[in-house]
Amino acid sequence: MARTPTARTLAVRGQLLVILRAEHPLPISTSDVLLRMANDHRNCTRRLDGFGNPTRGLCPYRPPEKCRAWCWYDPVYPQLCALMRLGLVERIRRDGMRCVYWRYVETETDEAFNAIVDALEATDA
Repeated sequence: MARTPTARTLAVRGQLLVILRAEHPLPISTSDVLLRMANDHRNCTRRLDGFGNPTRGLCPYRPPEKCRAWCWYDPVYPQLCALMRLGLVERIRRDGMRCVYWRYVETETDEAFNAIVDALEATDA
């Protein structure tokens, strides 16, 4: 039984596709994908005050240059893998590479991509 992705899942997938398509045909590392999702730390998923309480402030890592946006790892990595299974993203890992790289895959019929776009538009309505 297939599950229907939530609106948040679709939004993450959509943003990942935007990021990877912008770099196409070059691959981009997982770390760089996370940083782009964080959008210069304005879109941090882990907004905590000094006591560990959630807040709407900026990234808690100071200075921000030290933040590698790993707060995005849990929502992003599974969606990169899902996009890979859908045939929209290619995972690149070679011997001697310390991290995984991802690349958008162009296909003649982007049925999976169009399905994601259609689902995103349906959640906006």
